[in-house]
Amino acid sequence: MTDSFGIAIWISTFQPTIFRLEKKQANFLTRSKPEGNYVLIGGPTIDNNSVQLYLGWMNVLQPLVDKGDINIVSNTFVNEWNVENGYTVVKDLLDTDVQLDAIIAGNDALASGAIQALHENDLEGEVFCSRTGCRHKCHSEYCFWKPDDYSFTSL
Repeated sequence: MTDSFGIAIWISTFQPTIFRLEKKQANFLTRSKPEGNYVLIGGPTIDNNSVQLYLGWMNVLQPLVDKGDINIVSNTFVNEWNVENGYTVVKDLLDTDVQLDAIIAGNDALASGAIQALHENDLEGEVFCSRTGCRHKCHSEYCFWKPDDYSFTSL
């Protein structure tokens, strides 16, 4: 949702299904990469879905952050759910020479941009990327990018 739609009011509710599925997404990623530097890329904060996704991720990640197993090197909410924003977040991080081990993206567009930046930096075999809404790569709601073969697997 953007302001350009001219919407005067947005009504939303807590969506326990999203919260539960995002916990599943984060759990899957932490089982695959239980330690390291994580990047979180969420959508617009004016979209309640972004907030719910983030809460689901953090419900799983916070105990691991507290233990020191996971370091969140970037926790970014972008203005639009698009490829360019996912690309920019990861590209900017890579330009600072920070090591990335895992990325959780709020939708397929953000993850596609993140993966593009990884690919351009020859990191497609090094960094795990988990994403939601994989309409273009697989036919399920939740997918996980396996760095060893540059493919997507349903969760």
